[in-house]
Amino acid sequence: MKLAWLCDIHLNFISAHALERLTSEVRAAEPDVVLIGGDIAEAHDILRYLETLDAGIQLPIYFVLGNHDYYRGTIPRVRREVTQLCARRERLHYLSRTSWVPLTFRVPAGVILHHADVPPEDRGRFGPVPTTNPRRSLNDCARDGFSPELLQQAAQQALRRGLVTRADLGAVDEALKPFGGLA
Repeated sequence: MKLAWLCDIHLNFISAHALERLTSEVRAAEPDVVLIGGDIAEAHDILRYLETLDAGIQLPIYFVLGNHDYYRGTIPRVRREVTQLCARRERLHYLSRTSWVPLTFRVPAGVILHHADVPPEDRGRFGPVPTTNPRRSLNDCARDGFSPELLQQAAQQALRRGLVTRADLGAVDEALKPFGGLA
């Protein structure tokens, strides 16, 4: 099986001509399947770009969404709309949260999972992304079906660092019950 793998393609930053060239080059490579590793566009235009890719490539496309795919939108709305689009387009396959694979990944010591912990003078690389607080971020991730393994690690790290209390994490606790809880 021959695969074409595209990552971080940010189609909202390229011209229509460049997009047409991309789809032509993918087709010319004659893959059996196309994989897209997220950051396809932004929430307000993700559906249009997925439709364009489907029409231009005309092959099965399996994809995940990246953080940029939710910009200017909400995670639940984008996921819902993308799921609905894929139900209408047989070649588009959204690898959603229903297809989680357990990971053995562990967050290394010293790695910050929430950028609100980064001092303001070091935040330049984050650009205009609005900051939130760890309690809200963790509970939002729990409600939106974030990977149980990563959610558990992030919650445990936030608890150890004193960024949240167990009482702050109601949605997290509920989401992790089938996976052994916060432990």
